[in-house]
Amino acid sequence: MKNRFRLVLVVLALVWAWPAAALAANVPVYLEGERVATAVERGENYYMPLRPMLEHFGYQPKWDDKEQMLSAVIDDGEILYVWPGRRDYEIDCSKSSGGYHIMQGIDGVPAALLIGGQVYMECYYVSCFLPLDYTVADDGSAINYTYYYPHVAGVDEETWQRLDLATHTGQVLLEGAELATLELPIYDTSSEETQFVGLHTPGGNYLVRYGYDGWRIREENFYRKTLRSNYFINMGNDKVYQADAVDYTDWTDFVFYSSPTGEIWLSGDKGIWRLEDKPGADAKAEFLQLLPKVQALGLPLQHAYCYWTDGRYMLLGDLQRFAFYDMQENKGLDLTPLLLSDGSADLINQFLVNNAPQFYTEAVLAEFWQRLNQFPTTDWEVSQPWLRFDHCTEGVLYFELSYISYANAPHSNRGSYTVSIGLQQLKEML
Repeated sequence: MKNRFRLVLVVLALVWAWPAAALAANVPVYLEGERVATAVERGENYYMPLRPMLEHFGYQPKWDDKEQMLSAVIDDGEILYVWPGRRDYEIDCSKSSGGYHIMQGIDGVPAALLIGGQVYMECYYVSCFLPLDYTVADDGSAINYTYYYPHVAGVDEETWQRLDLATHTGQVLLEGAELATLELPIYDTSSEETQFVGLHTPGGNYLVRYGYDGWRIREENFYRKTLRSNYFINMGNDKVYQADAVDYTDWTDFVFYSSPTGEIWLSGDKGIWRLEDKPGADAKAEFLQLLPKVQALGLPLQHAYCYWTDGRYMLLGDLQRFAFYDMQENKGLDLTPLLLSDGSADLINQFLVNNAPQFYTEAVLAEFWQRLNQFPTTDWEVSQPWLRFDHCTEGVLYFELSYISYANAPHSNRGSYTVSIGLQQLKEML
């Protein structure tokens, strides 16, 4: 479904500001150049019959005489409710996203009208819940709809070929040829809010990253969340392996790792795929659920994403903390205290005191570090240090330590520097 909820009131304000009076009293309505209806003018707004358009898309509208309401099951089991004479209409999204969308227009301008026993809907609204784009002819002589094909594009960084992802079907195209169909984890996407990256692997397959940063509904409350999936597309047997994740960080922080041994490690909330990077039915795939194992060792991770591995030892993380893990011996270390030692704590303390000396007393700093050693560590109202894995070079793991302070300051103050730790040292500690 198209992004019918983005900046609705702003868009509607523009819609009502159009010079509707320039249109004729009865305006032909076209879909892909074919006339499908006639719009009628009411109060300088134009309404078209709703039932024929719903039926065109295979939906079966029903009229409830008692409630004086039209309803229809539309995308993903969502239910459209339209009451003629009201300025709003509703979409029940409980089956797809767990909430309601109430679309409100301008006071005194009904979203729909009952004319001659038929429900007529304002022409712009029709394009909000059907997969349609909506335009008015420059001379005001016609209303034109075209099919809406939401997609986002990327470029293969190796071959510079164009990749497209149709977000309403999950179909991935490379220069117009289908690569695969993905099971997308969300509804309601648009190119402005969706990120899509396709990577050609050394073994002749594809890694696809897909993410959406937008508004979601849970229990009728709005909040912002980044939702992502990584996919490994095996070009030899057309298999697609998926790792979902919920993530609040930058796009580049979501994890996949290509090891020197010719394997792809694909991380998600449920576990890690270890995949042979070669096309064909004999390419091995193994799903690892490491989180219960590392949590049983007392390692404070909520997820276990693979940031680095040599096949036995692994750097695992959950976007806030990191652990070093030996798969063969089932041993692990919590890296976060190690990475914050060697002067890091003193540097952050100095930073906090310099930014808000009246607030960061010795007692407050002690409490701050006590919170940091617990999980979760988020305390956005005061301050927050966090780590991001950067790279591994010549047997050394490098991280970026960033910190931010909001306390008693007119704006945020932040800084960052690099911390590192040797692989051999970690193996000896295990």
